[in-house]
Amino acid sequence: MSAYNFRLAQQLTLACAFLAAAPVGHAQNSANTETPQSTVRIVQTGKTSAAARPVEVNYIVAPGDTLIGIARQLLRPDLDWRYLRAVNGLTDERQLVPGQRLRIPSNWLKDNPVQMTISSFSGKVDINGEPANSSSTLTESDTIETGQDGTVLVTLPDGTEMQIAPSSQVRIDRLRKYFGNDAVDARLRLEKGGVDTRVTPKEDFGADRPGTVVPDIRTSPSGSANPSHRFLIQTPKATATVRGTEFRVIESPELSSSAVLSGDVLWSAGANRVDVAKGFGSTADRSGQVTKPEKLLPAPVINPDPAPLTNIIGRVEFTPVAGATSYRVRIAADAGFTQNVTEQIVAQPSVIIRSERDGVHHLAVRGISQTGVEGIDGKAQVRFAARPIAPEFTKPLVDEQLTTLSYDYESGADEPAPRHRWWRIASLDATGQGPWSDVLSFTQRDPGPAPTATASSNGVVVTWPEIADASYVVLVKPLTPSGSPAREIETDAARVTFNDLGPGRYEIRTIAVFEGGLRSPPGDPQVFTIELLWRDGFGNTVLGSGEEMKGLQPE
Repeated sequence: MSAYNFRLAQQLTLACAFLAAAPVGHAQNSANTETPQSTVRIVQTGKTSAAARPVEVNYIVAPGDTLIGIARQLLRPDLDWRYLRAVNGLTDERQLVPGQRLRIPSNWLKDNPVQMTISSFSGKVDINGEPANSSSTLTESDTIETGQDGTVLVTLPDGTEMQIAPSSQVRIDRLRKYFGNDAVDARLRLEKGGVDTRVTPKEDFGADRPGTVVPDIRTSPSGSANPSHRFLIQTPKATATVRGTEFRVIESPELSSSAVLSGDVLWSAGANRVDVAKGFGSTADRSGQVTKPEKLLPAPVINPDPAPLTNIIGRVEFTPVAGATSYRVRIAADAGFTQNVTEQIVAQPSVIIRSERDGVHHLAVRGISQTGVEGIDGKAQVRFAARPIAPEFTKPLVDEQLTTLSYDYESGADEPAPRHRWWRIASLDATGQGPWSDVLSFTQRDPGPAPTATASSNGVVVTWPEIADASYVVLVKPLTPSGSPAREIETDAARVTFNDLGPGRYEIRTIAVFEGGLRSPPGDPQVFTIELLWRDGFGNTVLGSGEEMKGLQPE
């Protein structure tokens, strides 16, 4: 262990004392020599574990480098060359050797923030609560959120790409660049949803080039000396530290899951950590338990119909995958899946897809294991050719633009029933008209026949004109509180008798029922009254002057 120890939460000035024989100065005799005017002694405050030390980086000394020059170039303004000498235990600061590695706590370095750019996006995408656009950029502390229909592809300055799935939220905790190379130090927080990441391979960077800053393999959270590997994705449950080039992290309320498609990832939750190699995945739960890496489920074989789909809704089937409890299905307008159409999870090896546009659609399906690890994507193409629709619309009866979500259609009185009608609808906005919907149809019938009701002491007889090939439903509704409850009566005859209705006023209407259960609208109502009659002890009506004696009219 080094004789110089620092605590992660302390600034160096809190752990050291200055003993100076003369005022501090920075005199420099030449580009290769330095004349120190004071010394720095680190006061040892107790043993500090390696886990508690600040994350360190290395600077690879280049010919002509001096501690003063390195400090001015790399360190924060409140720190100078003496800190470099102290932390590296140098006794002769004039003897820097090209290729020598100087240790530097990463929190000593100057801020060098960089930006992510948006390469493409579709659907609802917000940055810090505001809608994104093609010129939007992201920096440290920014939050990007996608809606149910949203997806976005962002690119880091080193070429690393990250595709954010629908219904996701990502916060950028750190986004810095190392001095002297093109690699980026990035730490992202995935609050929910998923990201697919393709990190630029390490071969694209000169990790051991003099004059550059690189992580120290002993203290780098990635365990790698290459700057291209300083890429971390944290979730509320786990951390994925990238040592590979292509991986996936998904955050759900119950689990965080990782899947490595190329390279390898250090997957950790607290003190629990596993190395996840290419073709394997792991999960972490709220308690910090990390599962043993498991082999990714193989890609399902998708069996799309080679013929184009001629409806905007279609079904696509794929082969079941052994060990899969469900499947994630993604549909996009492009092969890179940056222009999202829809995304869903299904339990069975088939999916109903819908599209508002014709042309080739790209389909990706992956199995989800019982532990929650998502497997390898199977991919295929589906072509929609659902438009133009219906040549029978060459002579439309109605062609109107609406501002409401409903429309009432009335046919002319000169055409006999039944009348068959077909209809479709398209949306309009400032850019023009969208695609037509499916063609739907209805059959228009005349209202049911108007009934005639005759009321007497023997009951109520209702009759109506007969309609060929129809049965009927008779609707009876009381109009006064004293009347009998409402009822429906089905009959094949063009008449019905009611002998159990109580006194009161009633409305009666008829509906014609045709083959297949098609019903006409209710016909015009007939209103009638059943009056209260006087009866004797035997139930017979009481007559007076040859007429029935009527009592009070019911209310």
